[in-house]
Formats: sequence, structure tokens, C-alpha cells
Amino acid sequence: VTSVANHGIKVTIKGTKPTELTFKQAQLTIEEGEAWDCVARVLGSAIVNFVKMTVHPITLCPTYSDNKHFVSGKRDFTMTIHIGDTPNMRISHPTLVPSLQKLADAGNPLIKMRVDYGESNWSFDRHGTLFTMQAQMQTLVDCAK
Repeated sequence: VTSVANHGIKVTIKGTKPTELTFKQAQLTIEEGEAWDCVARVLGSAIVNFVKMTVHPITLCPTYSDNKHFVSGKRDFTMTIHIGDTPNMRISHPTLVPSLQKLADAGNPLIKMRVDYGESNWSFDRHGTLFTMQAQMQTLVDCAK
């Protein structure tokens, strides 16, 4: 997890995959648990409900990530997920860091994330899970600074 030019954060994942695995779309899900509970407690359940009804899970390709490293015949991959540093959604550090810090100070919840792969037509057709990851909220704060 690293900071990007005073806006947002980016998460870079390196791993291996079956050589034949390719996909058209990926989706990021923040799993139920501490993170959502903390957001509801600190920012309000209306915020949680709004996010879940409008943008969650987050469709990653092509806006927040891409699938260009997931080609047939290759095992190694690198995937970068951009949060708040894309041209159509920029969140400045003076806005992002204090919000994340409030959540860290309110219990430093563990954020559990899952990235699934598949295809998008009218809805997301999940073919499988690409990877899971987790981080404490304070880790995200420290990386965004």
C-alpha cells in the first residue's frame, strides 16, 4: 500500500496464478465485519447503506485497476488497485487521511477484502476468487501520509 501524489492510495499485489487464468472483470468486496461496523459507528449507518447500495462491491476494470497482467501462459502477475487517485475520482490526502484516522482511532478495525474475477454484462458473473487480503485501518492511514 503506497500513497499517490497527494491523492488517494494504491494497493499493489504480486502473486502467481494458474497459467490459463484470464478474466475480463474483477470486483473488490470489503467483507462484513469490523470495518463496516466501525464505519457505521463513526460515520453513520446511512453512509454504510448508501455505499453498499451504490458502489459496493467495486467494479475494478478498467477505472481502478486493469487486467493486462492476467494473460494466458503466464503464472506471475502484478495487480494495482487505485483508490482515490484516478482522474474521475480524486480524493486529496487532507480529506482522506483524517477520515481514515477517525476510523483507526475508533478501534483500528481489520479490513478484510476479497477480489473476485469474472465477467460483467448486466451484472457481475463471478468465476472465482483471485485473492484475499487484510489490513488494519492504521496501516492504510500510515501509507496515505
